[in-house]
Amino acid sequence: MAEKYDEYEKILKRMPQVKISGSGKVSSEEVSISGSGRILGDIETKMFKVSGSAASEGKVKAEIIRVSGSASFYDDVEAIEVYVSGSASFRENVKCKFLKISGSCKIHRDLIAKDYLRLSGSLSIGGNIISHGTLELRGGFKVNGNMDANRIYVDIRDRCEVNGDIRAENIEIIGGGEERGIILFGITIVGFKRKRNKFYTTNIYAKNTVRLENVICNNVEGSIVEIGRGCEIKGKIKYKNEVKIHPEAKISSTPEKIV
Repeated sequence: MAEKYDEYEKILKRMPQVKISGSGKVSSEEVSISGSGRILGDIETKMFKVSGSAASEGKVKAEIIRVSGSASFYDDVEAIEVYVSGSASFRENVKCKFLKISGSCKIHRDLIAKDYLRLSGSLSIGGNIISHGTLELRGGFKVNGNMDANRIYVDIRDRCEVNGDIRAENIEIIGGGEERGIILFGITIVGFKRKRNKFYTTNIYAKNTVRLENVICNNVEGSIVEIGRGCEIKGKIKYKNEVKIHPEAKISSTPEKIV
């Protein structure tokens, strides 16, 4: 009997005070808010799902977090998988294995996406992005800190900005312009070109390959370096094995081969 009471007490401690207006569910298995809800303490659950409007004032630990409505998290968040198709604001750090953003997401401090980050919406980070896997970014984003990963792939479709350094094994930043109209054999017959978007950062360091288009930065370093169209490199370009410079790219000095 005492053991059952102790287990029940542990469950109660994991369940904070919750205020829900509308429909919702709160248990150790699932927190689901489809109306308007406010969670006043720390919570640990398997599924945290918001399709309405929710605010969580304590720490959140879950296996899966899904936000298709609007959610604000005021303390650290830890999960295995996080999906944001609505609007989510995280005031502290976010730590997960997989993060997919097709809506709008703002993280005021650091993001640790251990395995994968996939972005097709908009993302703002007040600190750093850290990953041991892949960052696949196809939306608009701003990162005030550094970006570190094993592989970084960016398809520039909006303004992209990293105020710190970018480091990875392999880095590919492409896109930024698009032709609209009738295209025949790769040539625009009738149509127009949209204004090119740019990718702004400080320094880019790749252990292996780095391929860039429409990037404005200071220094670039890698084993194989390709500076494509629309790039402006204000500092030095350093390479170990191979370097290619597009005729339309602007560089301030001759690339340096390093040992």
